Amino acid sequence: MWFETHKTCAEKFELKTIKPFNHNSESKVTTRTPFEMLHGYRPRFHQGVLREMSKTADNWEPPEEIREAVREQLEKKKGKEKARYDRHRHDNTHYTNGEVVVMKRVPTVTGESTKLQDCYRGPLVVIEVLPGDVYRVAELDQTKNSRFA
Repeated sequence: MWFETHKTCAEKFELKTIKPFNHNSESKVTTRTPFEMLHGYRPRFHQGVLREMSKTADNWEPPEEIREAVREQLEKKKGKEKARYDRHRHDNTHYTNGEVVVMKRVPTVTGESTKLQDCYRGPLVVIEVLPGDVYRVAELDQTKNSRFA
């Protein structure tokens, strides 16, 4: 059953005309075709008079040079993609000792609406910087004498 379907597709599309174009589309990143990277030139298929007008009619480059150029192109494209990705990323905010900050407060469940509860706790002052973006903070008002880690 599969063979019959495959056979009808082969007859329908005439594989002789499709086969030369296999692996012959230009990559956006490398700007080369797989055939060109392997053999060093772009194949020309039954162009007739257009062959005389072609800019790549008799161009041949050693495949090693093409592969090196492709490698450089890939590195350049990788750098551009990384820069585009990093544009929307940023480091965490770093605080120093003595800076005044506020902390987001988690609403306490009382059975009533949390809409009117305080959203932030503070003002607080950073008293110690711990590793891993962790800070020890205390109330700015010394009479409360509360410390948070």
